[in-house]
Amino acid sequence: MAISLSLITRRVRNFMPVKLPSVEHEQTALPPRDVRTGMSLGLFEGPLAQVSLSVASGSLGTGLALMLGANELALGLLAALPVMGALAQVPAAWWIERHGNRRRLAVIGSLGRQFWLIPAVLLFAPIPSSVKLVCFLFAIAFGQMLLALAQNAWQSWMADLVPATVRGRYFGIRGALMSATGMTVGYAGAWFIDRSEAVGAAAPAYAALLILAAACGGVGSILLARQPEPAMQANTSICLSALVRMPLQNPRFRRFAAVFIVWQVALGVGSPFFMAYGRTALQLPLHMLALTETLTALTAVLTQPQWGKVADRIGHSRVLRLSMLLVVPLPWMWIASTPTNTWPLIIGSLLGGIAWSGVLVTQMSRLMEQTPSDGQCSYFAAFSVATGVPFMLASLGAGAVMSVLGTEPLALMGSQIHPYIGFFVASSALRLVAVIIGWKSL
Repeated sequence: MAISLSLITRRVRNFMPVKLPSVEHEQTALPPRDVRTGMSLGLFEGPLAQVSLSVASGSLGTGLALMLGANELALGLLAALPVMGALAQVPAAWWIERHGNRRRLAVIGSLGRQFWLIPAVLLFAPIPSSVKLVCFLFAIAFGQMLLALAQNAWQSWMADLVPATVRGRYFGIRGALMSATGMTVGYAGAWFIDRSEAVGAAAPAYAALLILAAACGGVGSILLARQPEPAMQANTSICLSALVRMPLQNPRFRRFAAVFIVWQVALGVGSPFFMAYGRTALQLPLHMLALTETLTALTAVLTQPQWGKVADRIGHSRVLRLSMLLVVPLPWMWIASTPTNTWPLIIGSLLGGIAWSGVLVTQMSRLMEQTPSDGQCSYFAAFSVATGVPFMLASLGAGAVMSVLGTEPLALMGSQIHPYIGFFVASSALRLVAVIIGWKSL
């Protein structure tokens, strides 16, 4: 039986990977049809953006940096780069408040993913490895700075587009699709790199992945440009200094941000070294490290939509507190693992999928709840700076300390202790401190 081309086109256009929460009876800034269109496109744009994130970070990003000769200080800098761009969010917030066009800035910022093409070229450039590493770090830094501009505009945009009553369910679904994409790209990419290394073709393999990341990022930018944007009232008279002071004068927001300053320090002191510890001290192949990320992502795929439903029912604050508490013991799973016993790492990966999916679903929603509509972009920018800078300093500080200590095991009470472990213990302890002091503010 013949099927018309128009019917196929209509079915492709109306295809949805999952069922969106209904917005027909919700208070929306745009007609429900436009809101559904924007939310639907977001379910495709998010996974495409995740492809770029998975290649440029995690085990693949660390593996590429190590191949370019990165030491502990460079690894600390690499971990800090995604949040260093947060400093660019302050002028971005001022621009948005004065001009009101968030979609334009989000699309321009999303082009930062095209900077992943630079490392693909550097892999074959006839220049010293040290120069390649510096150029690689600069390329990632500029890309992350542009993406920070997109993040500020996108958060404000989504706060107006997605009704508050369905945010948990929507971002839970979107996060699950992104986790599934990260799982697939992370493990398949690591398997591809391991096989390529075995035949001496690691550089072409990394280049292929970086080109894929840039291509997916480009398609994601196109989808982002097609999402509807609710009108925003521009304030052409507001000055930059007034915009900066606005969040600082809000006690509720200050308490919320203070908790995450401690939280980001806790994450920053350990995050540069987890993958390096697995690669060196635990002597795990890249695909095994990617497997841990895959298990985390797979668990997140299953739990993120459930967290969203629970958060919409009992409150995002309660879910955020519980999920952050579950994140506290995760560094100990690395400490408990050995080259011949990786079960603690596997258990930690599963627990991490449950815990981090709850944090991701609720943190942004709670931030949106803390911010008034007047000057909202300035609050998002202030939160990014207040959390990004401490993470950056903690990562750089940890990397600097490790560059002095070296990676040789230290003798402690008759045992040989890897220097990384001290940072893992500090990370877990500081996470617990953040949860305790912020229990009422989260």
